[in-house]
Amino acid sequence: MQARWFGEYLARADDYMFIALHRHAAIGCMGFRMLDGKADISNVILGCEDLGGRGLMGQALRLMCSFIQSNFTCAIRLDVLRDNPAVDWYRANGFIETALHETYCELTLDAARFQVRGFERLDMM
Repeated sequence: MQARWFGEYLARADDYMFIALHRHAAIGCMGFRMLDGKADISNVILGCEDLGGRGLMGQALRLMCSFIQSNFTCAIRLDVLRDNPAVDWYRANGFIETALHETYCELTLDAARFQVRGFERLDMM
């Protein structure tokens, strides 16, 4: 299933995946795709649980959102299961609830409060 997903990901021009680095070591990943004129965030995964709670993935998320705002003119959003502890993490990182459904909620980056961060673009391929 992962191989199929990766093949489909490579075939779409508007899908982006990032590796979160800390001291030159990969600690996680995250991505977004352009969907219906919005940047749809997905696959935010901390791969080194011992580094959790230090704000590293939050910094990476803000960098990715800065990349999106620097390259696209669109809303930045995501869906997350209502009972997922990540809901509070996204809120702490500048997202606000824009719709509530039975099992999940939609969150959108509060663009009025978000400050674009400087980032360095590295092309790995």
